[in-house]
Amino acid sequence: MRSVLRIGLVLAVFGPSCSGTKKPNGDGADSDSDIDTDSDTDTGTGTGTETDTDTGTGTGRDDGGPDADSDTDTDECGECGVGKQCCDDPWGKGGGGGGGEDGGAGGGFGPGCTDIFNDPFNCGGCDNVCGPLTECQDGGCRCWADLCGGDCTDFMSDPDHCGDCDTVCPDDARFCDLGACRSCEDMGRTTCAGECLDTRTDELNCGGCGVLCAEGEVCSGGSCIEGTCEDLCWEEEVCCESPFGGGGGVADGGVAGTDGTDWEGRASGCTDPNQDAYNCGGCDIVCEALEWCDRGACDCSTEPAGGGDADVDSDADFGIGGGLDPIQDCGGTCVNIDRDPDHCGGCDLTCLEPEPYCYTGTCRSCASLGRDDCGGECVNLDFDAGHCGGCATPCAADEGCVFGACIPGDSDLCGACPDGWVCCENEWGEGDCASLRTEDRHCGGCGVVCGAGEICEDALCVPDAFG
Repeated sequence: MRSVLRIGLVLAVFGPSCSGTKKPNGDGADSDSDIDTDSDTDTGTGTGTETDTDTGTGTGRDDGGPDADSDTDTDECGECGVGKQCCDDPWGKGGGGGGGEDGGAGGGFGPGCTDIFNDPFNCGGCDNVCGPLTECQDGGCRCWADLCGGDCTDFMSDPDHCGDCDTVCPDDARFCDLGACRSCEDMGRTTCAGECLDTRTDELNCGGCGVLCAEGEVCSGGSCIEGTCEDLCWEEEVCCESPFGGGGGVADGGVAGTDGTDWEGRASGCTDPNQDAYNCGGCDIVCEALEWCDRGACDCSTEPAGGGDADVDSDADFGIGGGLDPIQDCGGTCVNIDRDPDHCGGCDLTCLEPEPYCYTGTCRSCASLGRDDCGGECVNLDFDAGHCGGCATPCAADEGCVFGACIPGDSDLCGACPDGWVCCENEWGEGDCASLRTEDRHCGGCGVVCGAGEICEDALCVPDAFG
């Protein structure tokens, strides 16, 4: 008993930690221990439960359940709400004092209130961290990917469960790519000292094993490169005059932003030469139309990160597209095989009369699409600003086409807008570039706002089928 009281006095002087250590009296006292007259050994860790081992015959009752005050430690976090607890690392961010009823942590580092039913770093209690491919639901870690026995895994990338639970990739094809076992070479990589590396981007093995890039250089396209300007950049970036095509500034015809720079960026700045199509593999190396920058090389024949070769769907206007168009290398040229009449659906598949146009990889006539033929192009005369109401009857640069009539905007605060869009004044008195055909706040004209549960389709407010 004396040892317990000594510990309590020490804690009273120095204060409790967020780990849940309790003082013998006052805030934090165990609701199940009364004023203990027995010799309880408190093994609670502050995670919301305690296991008191009663060795005496005191009047306190210990039922082994969570402490009633385990989520309201006022000394470290303030009052935490129901289902929340004071933890040292809320949401893996180090929290900060002053949690409050909403369970949010304050600024800085330190303990804070957190939702132990959803926080993957404190799932069900402080410091209970959920593993990879899992999330915290109702205070328990749940696998959101593929489950093999008790293992949470990803059939698309796990070499020990590649494609299914029972497939283990062999040593000579140890990589699992989209559920199939592949070798290092099949992955387009190189084996260096037993490691499978991408020598197109590896700064310790750039272009070949053991080729080391110098300080300030980046490995891009298998070559060590450096920037052309002086900005200090992150390790994987270099300074170029036109990062992602945003250079030039207002003096070179850029659209002025609020800070006087070009709207896409500064006249010079840091960029990733392994992804920037305007500086691909080095500053000012610009990829051609329909090409993208793949690890420092302009390409259209392999998949970009995150999906297949694609261009913005040029057939969506016809109700027969959706998503992205496929891009393919045909004789060294990148083509959109959904729209190219010389490569319609595949290389060298040519569309001829009476169906000379290519849409979604199929040869079609304009009439079959409900469009008019304007000089070799299937056109919607209702909404095409270049052929508004008739072929070769364009709207002005600041007008849009709505049901065959050119409609102007009502603001001049936008700068340049995309072709066929207009500048409309928003509720803050600023300018918004808007498509009068699809913009819910400017449907068919500036300031025409669709109601609740409606969306703008073909310049008309209609019920939202998904709303």
